[in-house]
Amino acid sequence: AVPDLVKRRQIILSWIESCNARHVPSLNVLCRHANNNNIMWKDTVHYLNSNSKYSTNSNHTLESIHPDAPFIANTTLLGNDEAQEIYILSSCMALLKAGRFEDALDMCSQYGQPWRVASWRGNEVYGVLEIVDSKENGDDDNAKEADHHFCGNPHRPIWKRTMWKIGHTLNSKLLTSIDNDPNMSQNTTKFAGGSLAYDAAITSTLADDTQLALSSPVLHKHWIDGLWTYFHGMQARFLEQIYCSHNQARRERRKKEITSIANVPMEGTEYEKEEKEQLVCTTEMSRIQEDTIMSNLGKKHGGLFSNSNSDWKDSDIWMNAMSSFISGVSNVEVFVQWLSSHLSNYLSDDNQEQSSVNENSNLRFVIHIILFIELLCELDDNKDTAIKNLGNVVSQSRNLILDKYLGHLMSRKSLWHLVGFYSSLLPQDNLVSITVEFWVTSVSDDKDRRLVLSHARKFFPEGLDLIILRDVIQYSIRAHVPTGDDLQAESESCFPSALLYLLPPMSKSDHPTGRMDINEVMEKQILRGDLWMMHSIHWLCYYPEHFTDALIYANTILRKFLLQTKPFKEDSLACDTVDDLKFYTAQAFITRFVPHSLVDAIIEEYEKEDDDRDALGLGRSVVQNGIHEHSAISAYFEAQNVFNDWKTVITNINPTVAVSDLSTSSGGDPNSLEYSISNKMIRKLYVDKKKELGLQVINISEMARCTIIEAIVSLSQDLGENNINDEGLNDEVYLERGNELSTLKQKLIPNMVFLLVNILDETAKWIDDFVQDITFAFGKEESKEILLRIHRKILSTSSGEERDECGTSIISSPFLPQTWSRKILHLADDIASEDNKLYEYFEKNKMKIFMNYMAEASVQLLIYQQE
Repeated sequence: AVPDLVKRRQIILSWIESCNARHVPSLNVLCRHANNNNIMWKDTVHYLNSNSKYSTNSNHTLESIHPDAPFIANTTLLGNDEAQEIYILSSCMALLKAGRFEDALDMCSQYGQPWRVASWRGNEVYGVLEIVDSKENGDDDNAKEADHHFCGNPHRPIWKRTMWKIGHTLNSKLLTSIDNDPNMSQNTTKFAGGSLAYDAAITSTLADDTQLALSSPVLHKHWIDGLWTYFHGMQARFLEQIYCSHNQARRERRKKEITSIANVPMEGTEYEKEEKEQLVCTTEMSRIQEDTIMSNLGKKHGGLFSNSNSDWKDSDIWMNAMSSFISGVSNVEVFVQWLSSHLSNYLSDDNQEQSSVNENSNLRFVIHIILFIELLCELDDNKDTAIKNLGNVVSQSRNLILDKYLGHLMSRKSLWHLVGFYSSLLPQDNLVSITVEFWVTSVSDDKDRRLVLSHARKFFPEGLDLIILRDVIQYSIRAHVPTGDDLQAESESCFPSALLYLLPPMSKSDHPTGRMDINEVMEKQILRGDLWMMHSIHWLCYYPEHFTDALIYANTILRKFLLQTKPFKEDSLACDTVDDLKFYTAQAFITRFVPHSLVDAIIEEYEKEDDDRDALGLGRSVVQNGIHEHSAISAYFEAQNVFNDWKTVITNINPTVAVSDLSTSSGGDPNSLEYSISNKMIRKLYVDKKKELGLQVINISEMARCTIIEAIVSLSQDLGENNINDEGLNDEVYLERGNELSTLKQKLIPNMVFLLVNILDETAKWIDDFVQDITFAFGKEESKEILLRIHRKILSTSSGEERDECGTSIISSPFLPQTWSRKILHLADDIASEDNKLYEYFEKNKMKIFMNYMAEASVQLLIYQQE
């Protein structure tokens, strides 16, 4: 097993490399000027070919030079070669410090230096890679076939010692390298240390020569480079010990073999001397303590941690964190305090672009540091005073930092997938308030609603998502929206643009009971606040456990709309909703926003439950009342739809039929047989046509009558207010709902009654014109016979009672106007009945209007009977 110390050091090394990696561009960016066809050091090659001093054969053109030529000649590269070499090697050094060794090799290859790739790859450990493929073979279904591949450098110890020596050679040249060639000074680019400094540093690092690497000016600029060099050397020393132990075990095993090759070492184990030399040279890395490293780096760089906050740079926030961690608990406390006061610099509008670019590196880093410190404080069993103080500082800062970071995430839609997780780290009160505000003000698209809600269900405590959704819907319902009389102010209200549309109407197959005619003018007049309210119901329509609340709040929204519909006009029985914007809004909501299968899904779900109350306190009575209320409101809308159907039919069908239009001859002898037959045919055609027209009106009127009566009964019985609040609703919500239901019944029930009176009265008038047309066409005596014939041809009336062709009294026929007037008078019995107590919903003025209608119907009945 790997020792814990080694694991911890590897974590620190990985942390340093990840911090360094944030400042290193991608390989594509680093190699944007590379050209695989370029000659290495082409400016130097060109100078040597053009200078007779260096060209010994005019017929021979130099195509390349030896990689060691500059060192052997103790000179520098010419033209732009030195600048490019510095760029390549400095980039490779940065990639090494970022843990991207393979990228460094790729970069050398792309810049035409494959020899560096070959020389740097020598550190790969030699071994055998076994690749196993499962194959079916005979009776053994799990038969396996293995392929063995040799990988790594079998001469690695020799390479390691050679690189060690090369590193010392380069370092010595670095200290004495001076260009003394006056002929080349004009073409030489001077840099401090030049490319040789980077070459020496990389070679020493690969050779695990930590002390020599630390003396390099390349790794001497900042303490973080020294820290990386130390930890890289310590981890390399541990791996070297493993490698040597493994090879020593292989050598011992070979010695025990009784074969002719017992004295022949296994491949890769031939260099025991070099392995031991490497271990001896790196012995200090196995003995050095971390506090010694901190002390050495502190002396070299004048301290790792500064107590002066003014010395800290916002751009070095990760380095400030690291320096405080490796310096002690008290310094971590100072860092957290500094962090709380400086985080706003990363979230300000002036630094928006920078915050967006460095979100993953700075802001998330800060949050994770704070949470990490908090966890360490919670796990401190010794209750150290310094740790306790640090915990107090973190607890005071973490919510502030989280709030600021969440504001950053919420302001960028591309980061919304992170909001749920980081919000869950807040205290529950803060979590609820910040989530409600975010969902209400920012989230409007269906896709976004599903995203944030799914994350809330994943990361928040169970059931909290529903509590938040209730607050979101209540906010949408209670939010102040200007009335329709102040459209200018309403148009200036701020709502998400995605809410400013209506969903398309559902087809009859999708929503068979919810239908509406589209009015393009009213579509554009619906208030934006109402649209916002309607769209909010979608929050509760994604998961079955939210459906009950969806129904309750859908009913609440419907009550709000219906209570704002136009009041009843005393001078008219029409009760027409054709120009009522609030009625149109409510109808659009119930038919185009509320799922038509919502009630069925709730019933099915609650049939599975044994408990009378769900986890959040809503009892079965809430569900039952919600279903009944929704059914009553749906019945009201269906009654209005049927009324519109009736109005269309009775308006478009003419009760009169012209006999002249049915005549098949222009005249003749009234006493002739032909005339008699023609006359009978005309009467038959007339009776059939009148019966057809009459049945259309009678059937639609009877359907409207039955539908409205059902709606009246449903409104009176299903919109019930419970006497006891045992439903899990708070008192304010309970009282508000009770008041709204009471007001709604006092508004809708009389309207439905007056609507029914209108239907019956207009039907009676139409039937009266229907009868008068017969009398006008055939005279009083003959019209009775024709009317009786029409009556007797009916096998079934609109009420469904079967009649016999003969002997049926015409007194109660639906083809007589007095029949419909009697039905108006029968409403008085229904209103006065103690069973339904409909009279309780009639205010004094409405009851007076109703009684006047009854009186008029009585007078009209006498007139019809007399006629």
